[in-house]
Amino acid sequence: MEPLRIFPRFKRPERLDVFHADGLEWDRYLCLTALQGLVNRTKPRIYQVVGSWDQHWLDYYKKRFGVEYETVQDPMSLVKQYQYEVSGVVVYDETVRDTANLAITISGLESLLPVSQRLLPEMEKLGLEKRVDLRGRFSERLDVYRWAKDNLLSRCSRHILGSLCTGRRKNWMQGRKPIVDYLVANRSFVYHLSSARRDREENALLDEILEEAGGPGVIMGWHCARDQEKEYVSRAARKGFFVLCSASSPNLTVHGGIPRRREIYSQREPRPVERVEQKVYLSLYMTDGDAIWAMNNLQSLNWSSKNRGKLPFNWGLLPLLYEVAPGMLEYYYETKTDNDYFVCPSSGAAYTYSFLHGDWYLEFSRRYMHLTGQTTANMVNWDTNYWWREVENPEAIYREKRMLGALGLVCGLGGSVFAKSYPQGTPKIHAALVLHVEEDCAEKIRTLVERIKTRPLFIFAFVQIGSGVYDHLVEQLSSLPDEVEIVHMDTFMMTLREAARRGLVSEDLYPDKRALEDVMLREPGKREKEAAKRLLSKLSQICSLPTDEMVRELNLGNWHLLAAQEPSTVEKAMEKWREDNEGYMPYDTKSPADALAYNLFYTSWAFIRACLNEKGVYANHMDSCLDEYVNLFPERDPSALRELWEIWHNWYQTRPNLEKVVDLVRRVDRHAQQEGS
Repeated sequence: MEPLRIFPRFKRPERLDVFHADGLEWDRYLCLTALQGLVNRTKPRIYQVVGSWDQHWLDYYKKRFGVEYETVQDPMSLVKQYQYEVSGVVVYDETVRDTANLAITISGLESLLPVSQRLLPEMEKLGLEKRVDLRGRFSERLDVYRWAKDNLLSRCSRHILGSLCTGRRKNWMQGRKPIVDYLVANRSFVYHLSSARRDREENALLDEILEEAGGPGVIMGWHCARDQEKEYVSRAARKGFFVLCSASSPNLTVHGGIPRRREIYSQREPRPVERVEQKVYLSLYMTDGDAIWAMNNLQSLNWSSKNRGKLPFNWGLLPLLYEVAPGMLEYYYETKTDNDYFVCPSSGAAYTYSFLHGDWYLEFSRRYMHLTGQTTANMVNWDTNYWWREVENPEAIYREKRMLGALGLVCGLGGSVFAKSYPQGTPKIHAALVLHVEEDCAEKIRTLVERIKTRPLFIFAFVQIGSGVYDHLVEQLSSLPDEVEIVHMDTFMMTLREAARRGLVSEDLYPDKRALEDVMLREPGKREKEAAKRLLSKLSQICSLPTDEMVRELNLGNWHLLAAQEPSTVEKAMEKWREDNEGYMPYDTKSPADALAYNLFYTSWAFIRACLNEKGVYANHMDSCLDEYVNLFPERDPSALRELWEIWHNWYQTRPNLEKVVDLVRRVDRHAQQEGS
C-alpha cells in the first residue's frame, strides 16, 4: 500500500525576490502573501521576511543549497512584476471581515488577488480586473461559510484546510497571516469557526465542512479567539484531521521546495543499560515542536543559544518537516551537538489526540518518526469537555505502545505525579514537573527529589518553551544535588525499562507521592477554591442584568478561558482582558443560555476540583470529580450540580433554557458560598 501523502512538494527554488513585511498595512500584506502563493505554486520565486529567523533561513539556503535572492525595495512592485500569473482580483467586504477568508479561498481557486476597496484602484491601474466582488453580499458571518461550503468546498483540497481567526479579540492573530501563501498555493478552504461547544451553530457548520472535506488531512493556521486549543484539536481529530500551529509561519511554499539531503535521518543507537543506580534520573524536554512556528523561529531562539550543548537536553522536532520544510530538518541535524537529542513532539507526526483517530494516524506517525530518526515520542490525549488533564484510556495507551515502536513515550504539559503512568514494558509516563523561564526551576526539582524518597527515581520534566529558557536552565541546574543525573530521553527510557525489568520500579512510579500533596494539591486547591467561589458570585451578579447587558458581559469577559486555565489565572486577568478587548469580541445574542451554561459548567467544575484537591484528592473526569465531591461532602445538597452535569451530558440533544440556567447559577453560587461557613 502506498504511504499516505498529505503535503505537496514544491519545485526547487533557484532565485527569490524578497520583500520585508515591516510597515505593511494589513490589506497590502494579505494581497502580497496571496500573490506569493499564486506565483510559488508553479515555482518558488517570492520570499518574505517577517522576523530575524526568516533572514536566517534565507542565508542558510543560499549557503547550503545555492538559492540566490534579491531584496525588493517596494513590495507592491511585485504585483506588477508577476501580474501575468494573476487572473484579476476578488474584493472582500471590510464590514464583514470573514469575507477576507472567503477571498483567500477564491484566490487559490481562481488565481485572483484578495484586495480591499482602497486597493482596488491600484490593481485596476495595473490592468487587473475585478472578477469577484464580495461587498454587500453577506450580513451574517456564518452565511459566508455556508455559501463557501455549498459552492466552493468540493473544488478545494480535501487534505489541507485553513483556520484563520478574523479577529474581534485584540492582538489575537487578527492581523497578518503569513500562512496564506501556503493555503492559496494548495487551493485550501479557509474558515474561522469556533470549536467551543458554547457556539452551537458554528460547531454544526464546522462539522459539516470537515465531514465533506473527508480527510485524512491537516488544518493549518490556528484556533479562533473564542475557543481553546484542546477544543479545536479534539473536534478536528474526531473528523480525521490533525493540526499544525502555523498561522504565523511564512514561506512554506519556499521551504517546501528545498530538496532533502538524506532519505533517512538517524540519531545515535540506544545504548544497553548495564547498571541502574540508586539515584535520580532527570530528563528535560522542551517543545512546541508540533508547531511549525517553533521550528521556523529556532525554538523561540533557544537553538541559537551560545550555551547550547552544555546540558543534556531533549528538543521537540516536528517529523513532518521531512515533507513541509526539508531544509529546516537538515539544518537542525547539521547543527545539533552530542548533548542535543530529538524527541517526537505532541503527538506523533503532528499535533492531535491519537485516541480519537483510527490506526492510520499511528502508522503515519511511525513512518515519519523512522524517517526523522526519532525513537521516543510525546503523545498527549486531551478532551476538556470531560477530562481536565490527560484522558485516562488504557486501551489507547497500549495501542500507542504497540504501534509506534518507540523506546518509550511521555505525556508533557498537564501531567502530574498523581496521574497514572505506565512504566512497564514500553514506558509511558507523565511529566512530574512543568518548568518555566520565570521561576526557580532548581528549587522545584529539589522539592520533588527531597520529598519522594524512592530510589531509583525517574523524573520527566516538561520545559515550557519561551525565549531564554535554555540559558535559564543551564544557569540554574548546576546547583542540583549530586544524586541527580540529567540524561537524554533514550537513556532515560532504556534505564527505566531495565529498572522495571529488575523490579526496581512498580506500576506506581511514585509510591510515596503523598509527601507532595501539600504543595501540589492542598495549597493550590485552597487558592483555586476561593477564586472559583468569587467567579461564581460574579456570574450570579451578571444574571441580575438585563439580557442584552448579560450577554455583553458573558462575551466580553474571559470566561471561556476556564476551559483551559485555573480560576485564579482567569480571575487575575479578567479586568485587563475586558479593557484590552472592548469592542473586539463579537456578542452572540442568539444563545445567551448556551454562553451562560458553558461558563457555569467550567466554573463549577473548577470549584469541585479545587475542593477535592484541598482534601488531597486527585480527580480528573468530570463525573468522577462530582462523585468524589458528593462522597466527601455528604452534608451539601448536590442537586444543582447534578442538574448542570445533566445539561452538559445532553448538550447536543437538548438546548438549555435561559431561565433554568439563571436559576442554576444562583443555586450553585449559594451552594459554593456555604462552603466553609
